[in-house]
Amino acid sequence: MGDVAVASFWCDMNSTVYVSAPASPYWTREYAREAKQQGVLAYDSRRLHRTQKRLLRGHPNQGAATEFAHELGHWVQYSSGIDDYYYVKGQGTSHSADLYRSAFELAADCMAGWVQGRAAATGAWRETPFIRWANEATIAELGGDLSHMQPNFVFPKEAEIIAHGGAHTRLSMYNRGFALGRRGADGIDRCAAVAANYTGTVAPVSDRGPA
Repeated sequence: MGDVAVASFWCDMNSTVYVSAPASPYWTREYAREAKQQGVLAYDSRRLHRTQKRLLRGHPNQGAATEFAHELGHWVQYSSGIDDYYYVKGQGTSHSADLYRSAFELAADCMAGWVQGRAAATGAWRETPFIRWANEATIAELGGDLSHMQPNFVFPKEAEIIAHGGAHTRLSMYNRGFALGRRGADGIDRCAAVAANYTGTVAPVSDRGPA
């Protein structure tokens, strides 16, 4: 029902990543629709040399791959042992607990970027402006409120980080991770540090070495 219909998630009870089939066509198409309403899609069309009609069809496969990369980030957190740290720190209803829960999710966004940055650097897939657009469109749409969007995936910074964060925050984490992956830097601990710095929390340290 509702958002659950397009939700994907990592389940640590059976070590499985679940990716929603309806999510595949949803994220990039919905982003394109909202971008058109706000007059941004025309800019994207010119920059990518694709018609607005083509962009409105989205890039379902890449959207699914980007969402999967986020959930893979949670698997990495579990495999490296740092999810327990986030779990303990995120207990309760205090503002500090809220920030640690957000740091957990934002570190996974960073890892999503890292995974795709490594894939691009190693040639696991061909990076093109259109694919990059689809990656960022997915992360932005996952951020929820897309009002006041500007060209080049520019969004106003949220006054407060809540839950997974908004489009500005999630894109910031994803792009930091992409840059780390592109140059072959460590993913687990660096992404945890990036998320901690952004949220003003203390980063955990993985117990299985660098990614």
